[in-house]
Amino acid sequence: VFNNNRQWANAVRLQDAKFFENLAKGQEPKLFWIGCSDSRVPAEIITKLGFGEIFVHRNIANQFKEDDTNCLSELEFAVHNLKVEHIIVCGHTKCGGIQNAFNDLVLHEHLKIWLSDIRKIKDSYPELFPDQFTESKMSKSEIDFVHKKLVSVNVINQVNKISENIIVKEAWKDEKRRLAVHGWIFNMENGHLEDLYVTRNK
Repeated sequence: VFNNNRQWANAVRLQDAKFFENLAKGQEPKLFWIGCSDSRVPAEIITKLGFGEIFVHRNIANQFKEDDTNCLSELEFAVHNLKVEHIIVCGHTKCGGIQNAFNDLVLHEHLKIWLSDIRKIKDSYPELFPDQFTESKMSKSEIDFVHKKLVSVNVINQVNKISENIIVKEAWKDEKRRLAVHGWIFNMENGHLEDLYVTRNK
């Protein structure tokens, strides 16, 4: 990893001798990204955004929790200090956190707690949680459709919670402030970002 880093840094300097000097001056991103920790969905790469253009928070299954000081502090910093204009919750297909939310053989104590929001969805969307017998009779495309729908419902749930958070509501009190909360999905099968059209703003 260190060798890769040195090769990359040297290559960057050859292209732009002042790149790191300018990088150290600060950041002014317009986007705050709340995504999944999955190693296959790095925000900067799939959005093709460069250094300083996107402020990122990632966790398993892109959750937003009122008792998560880490995420709350980043939301606070993004909204009040960086003055971002867009908050994006981005889920993705083939999400292990979503797929295993009810697999008690896979989940240990902390993961069960962390994925509790997804586990609660079952009450409102029982059709998205087929039992083993039903799933065994479903085609791959049917299973993928159900999973993608569950990913979407999870993203929408997080968008709604962020929109109701006091940090965002305080920002929206400023009539001149531009701030919107979006729900997106990264489709693993084709590499496309998909807008769920659930944008919330003042």
